Amino acid sequence: MGSYDAQRGLKETLDVGGAIASQAGLLAEQAKEKASDVADRASEVLSTAQERGSKAASDAGEVVGTLRDALVQSARRQPGTTVLLSIAAGFLLGAMWKSGR
Repeated sequence: MGSYDAQRGLKETLDVGGAIASQAGLLAEQAKEKASDVADRASEVLSTAQERGSKAASDAGEVVGTLRDALVQSARRQPGTTVLLSIAAGFLLGAMWKSGR
């Protein structure tokens, strides 16, 4: 009888081991799927951020171009006022720079 009990115990141990291995394989597959989902989502977020960054840079370039054109037109129409405003802006920037030290 002892041999039969040992064989039955070994079979039960192997059955439990197989069930554990099966569960581990299932969990590994689920983890792989989740990791893939996270990577896909991160790629989407990065792509969206890149698109928005490009749009912001393009918009900033347009604003700088418009500001430049406005300054050139102002300088041509009212050169004295433009020089005085430039001096005032330089003074304010210098004061802010000095106070930041």
